[in-house]
Amino acid sequence: MSSAGFVNYPTESWRWSYRDRYGALVTGAPAAAYGPVHPMKAYHNRSTLLLHAIHEARA
Repeated sequence: MSSAGFVNYPTESWRWSYRDRYGALVTGAPAAAYGPVHPMKAYHNRSTLLLHAIHEARA
């Protein structure tokens, strides 16, 4: 997994990270590729997409 860009947590052999804050710290990257997601915003976006798909299907 390391060759694919994953970083292993040293105290938890089963846990890997990929381009998150820990991975950026370990690899020396200037920043993580993504950050936290606000749950309500993610829910709103999914709901909006679902409603749009239903509307399109009925049209």
